[in-house]
Amino acid sequence: MGRLRWGEGGVVRIVAGAGDLVHTPAGVPHKYTVIGDTPARVLLLFSRPGFEQFFADAGAPLDGPPAGPPTPEVLASYDLEILAPPGH
Repeated sequence: MGRLRWGEGGVVRIVAGAGDLVHTPAGVPHKYTVIGDTPARVLLLFSRPGFEQFFADAGAPLDGPPAGPPTPEVLASYDLEILAPPGH
């Protein structure tokens, strides 16, 4: 199983692997990056109603090519901001 490097406020806080739980407080800038060559699987839980639709609006079908970053319109509709390029 793959591992993720997770951080908030520009500081790496934890490297998470299979079975780990990471809590991300609301309103805190954060990101996670897959580290190593092994793909990682993540189960995300949200208490913000309707946020699951963000992934459908911003993503790509599982059987299609990967999507690029979400459009500014999609980000604005969910009150989100990308602070750093994905994966960096």
